[in-house]
Amino acid sequence: SFPTRRSSDLRCRLVNSTIVEAKRGLYDTDSSPMIQDEPWIENMLAVGMRDTRAASNLRVAPHIFLSQNEGWQIYRATFYNFGPSPLMHGGYRAVTYHTSGLTFFNSESHIYTTQPAGWGIFADRDGSLTGIAGGSMTGDRGFNRNSACRSIGSETNGDYRIACTADVLVRPIKVSGALPESLLGQNLKVKSIYGEGQVPSDAGG
Repeated sequence: SFPTRRSSDLRCRLVNSTIVEAKRGLYDTDSSPMIQDEPWIENMLAVGMRDTRAASNLRVAPHIFLSQNEGWQIYRATFYNFGPSPLMHGGYRAVTYHTSGLTFFNSESHIYTTQPAGWGIFADRDGSLTGIAGGSMTGDRGFNRNSACRSIGSETNGDYRIACTADVLVRPIKVSGALPESLLGQNLKVKSIYGEGQVPSDAGG
């Protein structure tokens, strides 16, 4: 544990950890990290199977399940021989998880997105998750598709998701006082603390 800006408040970090052939890995349901904290998960090695030839048949729960609170950072995590098993739970809420330094060996399914999961937004700082520095990844819901995003994964593996370039800022919005069908064919003007812009009506899925 180490102190944050409030000396009375202690935070825990998972550093230099190894998880080997476990049915379930890191499972956290209530932590509330701060974005100013050092990464809560740093230098983690997770091994699905030691037998590379059998990894294609592996079926285990997502090995990183994080609380539905903002502020999570994952730095330098390596996943080895998970085959088609999703590695990180996609989240029940549209909170942002920051990632960097991820490495995948024989592990093709990065995020679990089967309903009700898949609402979390993974901000890829260095491109090690999406292949694009500054990109992002979240569950593919159809309505959140964009010309700057590509669909990957499959419903069979439970990891159907979109990977977007750094030109797209993926964030949740709440619409009140309007029925969904009334928005069809309408351009959407969005304004936030990050700036403002317009989403053309033909940019979605």
